[in-house]
Amino acid sequence: MLQQTFIHIPGIGKLTEQGMWEHGIQSWDDADRFEKRFGVVGPRLQSKLDEYIPRSREAIRLKDAAFFERLSALGEAWRLFPDFANECVYLDIETTGLSTVFDTVTMVGLYDGRKYDVYIDGENLQDLPGRLQKYSVVITFNGSGFDLRFLRLAFPDLVLPPIHIDLRWVTRKLGMKGGLKEIEAKLGLRRAEDVAALTGYDATVLWAKYLRGDRGALRSLIQYNTEDVVHLKAIMEMAYDRLSTQTADFLKNSAKAVFAVVADLPKARRLGKHSAPATNPEGLV
Repeated sequence: MLQQTFIHIPGIGKLTEQGMWEHGIQSWDDADRFEKRFGVVGPRLQSKLDEYIPRSREAIRLKDAAFFERLSALGEAWRLFPDFANECVYLDIETTGLSTVFDTVTMVGLYDGRKYDVYIDGENLQDLPGRLQKYSVVITFNGSGFDLRFLRLAFPDLVLPPIHIDLRWVTRKLGMKGGLKEIEAKLGLRRAEDVAALTGYDATVLWAKYLRGDRGALRSLIQYNTEDVVHLKAIMEMAYDRLSTQTADFLKNSAKAVFAVVADLPKARRLGKHSAPATNPEGLV
Protein backbone atom coordinates (compact mmCIF):
# COMPACT_ATOMS: atom_id res chain seq x y z
CA MET A 1 0.00 0.00 0.00
CA LEU A 2 2.86 2.41 0.69
CA GLN A 3 3.97 2.45 -2.94
CA GLN A 4 0.39 3.28 -3.95
CA THR A 5 0.39 6.19 -1.49
CA PHE A 6 0.86 9.86 -2.36
CA ILE A 7 -0.51 11.68 0.69
CA HIS A 8 2.83 11.54 2.50
CA ILE A 9 3.97 14.21 0.03
CA PRO A 10 3.36 17.74 1.38
CA GLY A 11 0.56 19.44 -0.50
CA ILE A 12 -1.14 16.23 -1.62
CA GLY A 13 -4.36 15.39 0.20
CA LYS A 14 -6.70 12.44 0.08
CA LEU A 15 -8.92 13.94 -2.61
CA THR A 16 -5.95 14.54 -4.91
CA GLU A 17 -4.68 11.04 -4.25
CA GLN A 18 -8.09 9.55 -4.97
CA GLY A 19 -8.28 11.51 -8.21
CA MET A 20 -4.88 10.21 -9.28
CA TRP A 21 -5.96 6.64 -8.59
CA GLU A 22 -9.17 7.11 -10.56
CA HIS A 23 -7.17 8.39 -13.55
CA GLY A 24 -4.87 5.38 -13.55
CA ILE A 25 -1.94 6.75 -11.55
CA GLN A 26 -2.13 4.02 -8.94
CA SER A 27 1.50 3.66 -7.87
CA TRP A 28 4.83 5.44 -7.79
CA ASP A 29 5.79 3.55 -10.97
CA ASP A 30 2.66 4.87 -12.71
CA ALA A 31 3.55 8.41 -11.61
CA ASP A 32 6.95 8.07 -13.30
CA ARG A 33 5.38 7.37 -16.70
CA PHE A 34 4.73 10.33 -19.00
CA GLU A 35 1.77 8.70 -20.73
CA LYS A 36 0.08 8.13 -17.37
CA ARG A 37 0.59 11.72 -16.22
CA PHE A 38 -0.21 13.48 -19.49
CA GLY A 39 -3.42 15.48 -19.19
CA VAL A 40 -3.91 14.45 -15.55
CA VAL A 41 -1.03 15.94 -13.57
CA GLY A 42 -0.45 19.68 -13.56
CA PRO A 43 3.02 21.30 -13.42
CA ARG A 44 3.03 21.88 -9.63
CA LEU A 45 1.93 18.34 -8.83
CA GLN A 46 4.36 16.94 -11.38
CA SER A 47 7.20 18.84 -9.70
CA LYS A 48 6.27 17.39 -6.31
CA LEU A 49 6.11 13.85 -7.68
CA ASP A 50 9.48 14.25 -9.40
CA GLU A 51 11.00 15.40 -6.12
CA TYR A 52 9.37 13.10 -3.59
CA ILE A 53 8.97 9.76 -5.34
CA PRO A 54 12.75 9.12 -5.65
CA ARG A 55 13.14 10.25 -2.04
CA SER A 56 10.32 7.92 -1.00
CA ARG A 57 12.00 4.92 -2.62
CA GLU A 58 15.26 5.85 -0.95
CA ALA A 59 13.53 6.16 2.44
CA ILE A 60 12.23 2.60 2.08
CA ARG A 61 15.69 1.36 1.08
CA LEU A 62 17.28 3.08 4.09
CA LYS A 63 14.39 2.08 6.40
CA ASP A 64 13.84 5.74 7.21
CA ALA A 65 10.31 5.63 8.62
CA ALA A 66 10.53 9.26 9.76
CA PHE A 67 10.32 10.34 6.11
CA PHE A 68 6.69 9.16 6.15
CA GLU A 69 5.80 10.93 9.39
CA ARG A 70 3.07 12.94 7.65
CA LEU A 71 1.06 9.72 7.43
CA SER A 72 0.87 9.66 11.22
CA ALA A 73 -0.62 13.15 11.32
CA LEU A 74 -3.22 12.04 8.76
CA GLY A 75 -4.10 8.85 10.66
CA GLU A 76 -2.74 6.74 7.80
CA ALA A 77 0.52 5.38 9.23
CA TRP A 78 -0.88 1.83 8.89
CA ARG A 79 -0.06 2.07 5.17
CA LEU A 80 3.69 1.71 5.73
CA PHE A 81 3.39 -1.46 7.80
CA PRO A 82 4.64 -4.21 5.42
CA ASP A 83 7.63 -2.16 4.26
CA PHE A 84 8.70 -1.52 7.86
CA ALA A 85 7.43 -4.70 9.55
CA ASN A 86 10.94 -5.67 10.66
CA GLU A 87 11.43 -2.25 12.26
CA CYS A 88 8.19 -2.46 14.29
CA VAL A 89 7.83 -3.11 17.99
CA TYR A 90 4.51 -3.97 19.64
CA LEU A 91 4.17 -2.40 23.08
CA ASP A 92 1.82 -2.82 26.01
CA ILE A 93 2.20 -1.57 29.57
CA GLU A 94 0.78 -2.59 32.93
CA THR A 95 0.23 -0.02 35.66
CA THR A 96 -1.00 0.28 39.23
CA GLY A 97 -4.16 1.98 37.96
CA LEU A 98 -5.61 4.36 35.40
CA SER A 99 -4.44 7.72 36.77
CA THR A 100 -1.30 9.25 35.29
CA VAL A 101 -1.15 11.40 38.45
CA PHE A 102 -1.38 8.74 41.15
CA ASP A 103 -0.41 5.50 39.39
CA THR A 104 2.84 4.17 37.97
CA VAL A 105 4.15 1.78 35.34
CA THR A 106 4.79 -1.70 36.71
CA MET A 107 5.67 -3.61 33.56
CA VAL A 108 6.23 -3.04 29.85
CA GLY A 109 6.13 -5.82 27.27
CA LEU A 110 7.84 -5.48 23.90
CA TYR A 111 7.43 -7.88 20.98
CA ASP A 112 9.28 -7.49 17.70
CA GLY A 113 7.46 -10.28 15.90
CA ARG A 114 9.96 -12.89 17.02
CA LYS A 115 11.07 -12.20 20.57
CA TYR A 116 9.20 -10.99 23.64
CA ASP A 117 10.98 -8.95 26.30
CA VAL A 118 9.52 -7.70 29.53
CA TYR A 119 10.69 -4.70 31.54
CA ILE A 120 9.69 -4.87 35.20
CA ASP A 121 9.70 -2.12 37.82
CA GLY A 122 12.42 -2.86 40.35
CA GLU A 123 14.31 -5.08 37.91
CA ASN A 124 15.09 -3.63 34.48
CA LEU A 125 12.44 -1.02 33.66
CA GLN A 126 15.14 1.64 33.42
CA ASP A 127 16.55 -0.15 30.34
CA LEU A 128 13.36 0.42 28.31
CA PRO A 129 14.20 3.84 26.76
CA GLY A 130 17.42 2.54 25.23
CA ARG A 131 15.65 -0.46 23.76
CA LEU A 132 12.89 1.62 22.17
CA GLN A 133 15.42 3.68 20.24
CA LYS A 134 16.23 0.60 18.14
CA TYR A 135 12.86 0.69 16.36
CA SER A 136 11.28 2.91 13.71
CA VAL A 137 7.63 2.11 14.44
CA VAL A 138 5.82 1.49 17.72
CA ILE A 139 2.42 -0.23 17.60
CA THR A 140 -0.03 -0.06 20.50
CA PHE A 141 -3.71 -0.31 21.31
CA ASN A 142 -4.86 3.01 22.78
CA GLY A 143 -1.25 4.00 23.27
CA SER A 144 -2.00 7.63 22.44
CA GLY A 145 -4.31 7.93 25.41
CA PHE A 146 -2.68 5.50 27.83
CA ASP A 147 0.57 3.60 27.27
CA LEU A 148 2.68 6.37 25.75
CA ARG A 149 1.30 8.99 28.14
CA PHE A 150 2.44 6.90 31.12
CA LEU A 151 5.84 6.25 29.57
CA ARG A 152 6.49 9.92 28.84
CA LEU A 153 5.76 10.72 32.48
CA ALA A 154 7.91 7.85 33.74
CA PHE A 155 10.80 8.83 31.44
CA PRO A 156 10.78 12.60 30.78
CA ASP A 157 13.64 12.30 28.26
CA LEU A 158 12.10 9.35 26.43
CA VAL A 159 12.70 9.28 22.66
CA LEU A 160 10.01 7.21 20.97
CA PRO A 161 10.14 5.76 17.44
CA PRO A 162 9.15 8.39 14.83
CA ILE A 163 6.01 6.49 13.77
CA HIS A 164 3.23 5.40 16.12
CA ILE A 165 0.37 3.21 14.93
CA ASP A 166 -2.48 3.13 17.42
CA LEU A 167 -4.65 0.13 16.62
CA ARG A 168 -7.60 1.52 18.54
CA TRP A 169 -8.02 4.10 15.78
CA VAL A 170 -6.92 1.82 12.96
CA THR A 171 -9.66 -0.67 13.80
CA ARG A 172 -12.15 2.20 14.10
CA LYS A 173 -11.61 2.73 10.37
CA LEU A 174 -13.00 -0.79 9.94
CA GLY A 175 -16.07 0.04 12.03
CA MET A 176 -14.82 -1.77 15.14
CA LYS A 177 -15.29 -0.16 18.53
CA GLY A 178 -14.39 -1.31 22.02
CA GLY A 179 -11.39 -2.34 24.04
CA LEU A 180 -8.61 -4.70 23.03
CA LYS A 181 -10.47 -7.85 24.07
CA GLU A 182 -13.58 -6.81 22.17
CA ILE A 183 -11.53 -6.21 19.03
CA GLU A 184 -9.81 -9.57 19.48
CA ALA A 185 -13.19 -11.29 19.70
CA LYS A 186 -14.44 -9.56 16.55
CA LEU A 187 -11.35 -10.76 14.70
CA GLY A 188 -11.56 -14.32 16.04
CA LEU A 189 -8.53 -14.12 18.33
CA ARG A 190 -8.58 -16.23 21.47
CA ARG A 191 -6.46 -16.19 24.60
CA ALA A 192 -5.14 -19.07 26.67
CA GLU A 193 -7.76 -20.29 29.16
CA ASP A 194 -5.71 -19.44 32.25
CA VAL A 195 -5.55 -15.72 31.35
CA ALA A 196 -8.63 -15.35 29.13
CA ALA A 197 -10.77 -13.93 31.93
CA LEU A 198 -8.16 -11.50 33.28
CA THR A 199 -8.83 -7.78 33.01
CA GLY A 200 -6.77 -4.64 33.51
CA TYR A 201 -7.98 -4.53 37.10
CA ASP A 202 -6.83 -8.12 37.62
CA ALA A 203 -3.40 -7.04 36.37
CA THR A 204 -3.15 -4.52 39.22
CA VAL A 205 -4.17 -7.22 41.69
CA LEU A 206 -1.51 -9.60 40.35
CA TRP A 207 1.11 -6.90 40.77
CA ALA A 208 0.02 -6.29 44.36
CA LYS A 209 0.28 -10.03 45.07
CA TYR A 210 3.75 -10.08 43.54
CA LEU A 211 4.83 -7.25 45.85
CA ARG A 212 3.71 -9.43 48.73
CA GLY A 213 6.04 -12.19 47.53
CA ASP A 214 3.85 -14.21 45.15
CA ARG A 215 6.15 -15.09 42.23
CA GLY A 216 3.35 -17.01 40.52
CA ALA A 217 1.36 -13.79 40.29
CA LEU A 218 4.22 -12.18 38.39
CA ARG A 219 4.35 -15.11 35.97
CA SER A 220 0.60 -14.77 35.34
CA LEU A 221 0.98 -11.04 34.78
CA ILE A 222 3.77 -11.64 32.27
CA GLN A 223 1.64 -14.19 30.39
CA TYR A 224 -1.26 -11.73 30.33
CA ASN A 225 1.02 -9.05 28.91
CA THR A 226 2.56 -11.44 26.39
CA GLU A 227 -0.84 -12.27 24.93
CA ASP A 228 -1.57 -8.56 24.62
CA VAL A 229 1.47 -7.77 22.50
CA VAL A 230 1.37 -10.93 20.38
CA HIS A 231 -2.25 -10.23 19.52
CA LEU A 232 -1.32 -6.66 18.57
CA LYS A 233 0.72 -8.11 15.72
CA ALA A 234 -2.19 -10.23 14.50
CA ILE A 235 -4.57 -7.25 14.71
CA MET A 236 -2.11 -5.06 12.81
CA GLU A 237 -1.78 -7.60 10.00
CA MET A 238 -5.50 -8.27 9.68
CA ALA A 239 -6.36 -4.58 9.81
CA TYR A 240 -3.76 -3.80 7.16
CA ASP A 241 -5.15 -6.45 4.81
CA ARG A 242 -8.70 -5.15 5.17
CA LEU A 243 -7.87 -1.45 5.06
CA SER A 244 -5.60 -1.64 2.03
CA THR A 245 -8.34 -3.09 -0.17
CA GLN A 246 -11.00 -0.91 1.43
CA THR A 247 -8.97 2.26 0.83
CA ALA A 248 -7.88 1.53 -2.73
CA ASP A 249 -10.49 -0.46 -4.63
CA PHE A 250 -8.06 -1.33 -7.41
CA LEU A 251 -6.02 -3.38 -4.92
CA LYS A 252 -8.83 -5.85 -4.24
CA ASN A 253 -7.55 -8.43 -6.71
CA SER A 254 -3.85 -7.65 -6.49
CA ALA A 255 -2.90 -6.87 -2.89
CA LYS A 256 -0.88 -9.60 -1.24
CA ALA A 257 -2.18 -10.45 2.23
CA VAL A 258 0.31 -10.06 5.07
CA PHE A 259 -1.66 -11.95 7.73
CA ALA A 260 -1.06 -15.70 7.79
CA VAL A 261 -1.69 -17.07 11.29
CA VAL A 262 -1.52 -15.82 14.85
CA ALA A 263 2.03 -16.20 16.10
CA ASP A 264 2.77 -18.74 18.79
CA LEU A 265 3.34 -17.20 22.19
CA PRO A 266 7.05 -16.75 22.88
CA LYS A 267 8.40 -18.87 25.68
CA ALA A 268 8.38 -17.02 28.96
CA ARG A 269 11.83 -16.17 30.23
CA ARG A 270 12.97 -17.48 33.57
CA LEU A 271 12.51 -14.94 36.31
CA GLY A 272 15.69 -13.95 38.03
CA LYS A 273 16.02 -13.57 41.75
CA HIS A 274 15.45 -9.94 42.55
CA SER A 275 13.66 -7.81 45.07
CA ALA A 276 10.31 -6.28 44.34
CA PRO A 277 10.25 -2.46 44.31
CA ALA A 278 9.82 -0.84 47.67
CA THR A 279 6.19 0.09 47.17
CA ASN A 280 3.23 -0.09 49.54
CA PRO A 281 1.04 -2.77 47.99
CA GLU A 282 -1.97 -1.69 50.03
CA GLY A 283 -2.26 1.38 47.82
CA LEU A 284 -2.41 -0.59 44.60
CA VAL A 285 -5.82 -2.25 44.78
